[in-house]
Amino acid sequence: MKREFIQKEEEKHQLIYTGVIQNLQEVVNKAIGGFHQHNVGREEFLHYFYTEVIDFSYFIAHEKSCNEKIKKHLYHSVQTYLLETRKNNPAPLDQDLKTGAQLTIAYYLSNSIFQNLYSLFCQEEQPFKTPYEIKEFLFKETKKRYPISFEFYLELLQKDDSSFWDRSCLYIKELSQIVLSCVTARQSKNNYQDIVQDNVWTDTYLILRDRLVHRKGNIPVFQTGKDLRNYIAKICNLLTLNNYKKYSSKEVYMEELLTYSPVEGEKDEANNDMGWFQEMDFFENTREMEFYTKELDIDIENPYEVAYAVSIILLNTNHPAYPLLTQGIEDRVSILIERSVNGKSYKEIVEEQYGTSIDKEQFQRAVVKTRKDYERVKGMLTQRLIELIKNKQKKNICCHISDSSNIVK
Repeated sequence: MKREFIQKEEEKHQLIYTGVIQNLQEVVNKAIGGFHQHNVGREEFLHYFYTEVIDFSYFIAHEKSCNEKIKKHLYHSVQTYLLETRKNNPAPLDQDLKTGAQLTIAYYLSNSIFQNLYSLFCQEEQPFKTPYEIKEFLFKETKKRYPISFEFYLELLQKDDSSFWDRSCLYIKELSQIVLSCVTARQSKNNYQDIVQDNVWTDTYLILRDRLVHRKGNIPVFQTGKDLRNYIAKICNLLTLNNYKKYSSKEVYMEELLTYSPVEGEKDEANNDMGWFQEMDFFENTREMEFYTKELDIDIENPYEVAYAVSIILLNTNHPAYPLLTQGIEDRVSILIERSVNGKSYKEIVEEQYGTSIDKEQFQRAVVKTRKDYERVKGMLTQRLIELIKNKQKKNICCHISDSSNIVK
């Protein structure tokens, strides 16, 4: 029985691997031969084993700051502890960033955080008589740091923590695949699918680093993990559309953007969460709508981005820019929606508007006019959005000049 105790302890705490035990058989013989008490419990025997047979506390005191095998073993121990903790205590950050995969950021053990934990362990003067005391100490310190909050995660990214950027890279790749699958639901199979996928997630990663680390471009402000997820998804979507335009001769029109919806089989929890054009998860409340409008970062020279932005606004009547785009042309916008979103023909639209009582000639004229209105309204909406963005940019420049003048004064 005592032999089994020792073997289990060796396997559990990697005593041979870390160097605590050099010769297992010698240690077993010494423990059994020196411990003459009978009918004692496991705890009493293990105390004797660690203190009298292998002098565990002496070994740890002299080796913990220089033995890389001890460090590696304890890293895996903390990692396992976080995995078990995560099962019983889901983190708000992971719920906000959910993609449907099992990737965690809130319970991710980065090199920097573990190094901090291990430094505390090395600096601790109290003797650690058993491996259980070491793990109790480390788990207690780990519990103080986890789960990671969104604020701390964002701070780590802004400080260019390499471990969390590596983890974020995996997250961006997973999220981009969801976005890509939604967009490609409308695309035929092609030879450049893999190229688009690689370009999207790598470029999204670089853009986010530019914004958060190098502070370049239009710097976003995030309040929650969901804000960050939506921002990344928006970049992925625009890049996906742009890459398809680059590698395909097929032009994507505004109506294609308006008619997007997930295909059957993709309506699981994760993809429903990304179904922007159905429930508009991007804009769950007014604050998020204002955030998106404020941070609308598109290239007005890129017709793809402009068409995408227009479609976002048209499909959410609560969007702050909606009345500015549609004022005075509501009837024409209605035709666009009926035609693109609801799939109605020009004849059906006219029948709903005028009924079937008008004569054939008038009906035909109405159909022709409806078709022309449909073609014209896309250009009108696009031009209005471009003007809105230009005016906003002018205001920003004026505000900047005004602020600069006040500073000079």
